[in-house]
Amino acid sequence: CFAVSDTPGGAVHAVLKDSWQLGYPGDSAVDEISVLRRIRDRLDKAGSACMYPRISAGGTVWLRDMAVEDTSDVILGTISCYSRWTVPHGSAGASVLGLRRVHRRMVTGPIGVPLQSLESEQEVIGVLADVMRSHSEILRCAGVLHRDVSLNNVMAIRMPSGELRGMLIDYDHAIDPSSVRNQRCPGNIGTGPFMSISNLEGLDIARTAVDDWEALISLLFCLAAKSHQALEQMGTSFARVGSQGVANVKREMYSSLRSLEDTIEKHLDVSGCPNIIRLIRALYMAIFQHPKCQGTVQMMLRGSRMVDPVLRRVQYAGDIQRRCLAALETVAAEVRSMGRLSDHLALITHESASVRVTPPLPPESQSRQTLSVQLVDGTAGDEAACGSRRRSDIAGCGRPESRDRPHGSESPSPTET
Repeated sequence: CFAVSDTPGGAVHAVLKDSWQLGYPGDSAVDEISVLRRIRDRLDKAGSACMYPRISAGGTVWLRDMAVEDTSDVILGTISCYSRWTVPHGSAGASVLGLRRVHRRMVTGPIGVPLQSLESEQEVIGVLADVMRSHSEILRCAGVLHRDVSLNNVMAIRMPSGELRGMLIDYDHAIDPSSVRNQRCPGNIGTGPFMSISNLEGLDIARTAVDDWEALISLLFCLAAKSHQALEQMGTSFARVGSQGVANVKREMYSSLRSLEDTIEKHLDVSGCPNIIRLIRALYMAIFQHPKCQGTVQMMLRGSRMVDPVLRRVQYAGDIQRRCLAALETVAAEVRSMGRLSDHLALITHESASVRVTPPLPPESQSRQTLSVQLVDGTAGDEAACGSRRRSDIAGCGRPESRDRPHGSESPSPTET
């Protein structure tokens, strides 16, 4: 991808994507350019405000000298059918499917930044909530299922107003979920360890929105890893066992809530990412603890009939999707509320620190100041008291004072006086 501006040295406002995409003979509606145009037209008609890569130009590269499209057939010639480059995951071979790589370029906007560049759990969860709202809106209004939710396909966008939005990119694997290619033998669609169990095992069932929600749990595991070393350890273990091995690991990890908790304790930063881990638990309950298809363990019923909860999940995909979106919205709202409370407390702390408070005087200084105040304020009262005593002495002249009487004598009675 390349940054795009209208003039040399001008402001960058879009991205030029140059890629070799799988081409399906006789089905031009499945390429990324056609998909993005369909999304744009449908969402504009619906008046939707959700975020997506809005295409402004795009097409297949044309080789002028040869007067042909630039494809893998031109580059590889007769050996094209033997190249893994033209074979998607889970497919038998290009010669059977008639697939090829087509060189395409397109310009889209707006420009985002990777999810890993965000600074807080509140921002991460807010962006993911916006991304999955758009995912559901695009599926409902445009009939397009992304099928490749992964860490590198989620972008954060800072709007001019300061609002933080989220956007899914790379619609190479996007498809109409009702199409035959998605309903029958869809193969392994997605990115490595983020794939759902159905994708990893290549199950012959339709891919639904639930597969993308399950991929979101794997994305959250990457964000909440204890360390870069722990993340690499998970990736290495996945790469060593192959797609079927990763599927087995996930079946074991999601088999019960206890198994999930053991994995969280082993690999994730519980104290550093509490809200992301809370979201992992909420999505797990929505997907793998649905009343009609709990867990991942295959069960034998009467009549030797085997029931796989992963296969049954397709029947309840709509309800599971609604549960997942509700769980994400609940956690996002709680995190926003906690963020507002933290901001309010920080503001109160800042205002309290800015108030000027006179420090208390030492005890000795306080006593001296109190004594001086009493002396100054009590001067007039002392003078009045002295005057009153002098008037009493004058009025009582000729009357013996008690201090002049002999000891033991009694005061004269009124009759004697």
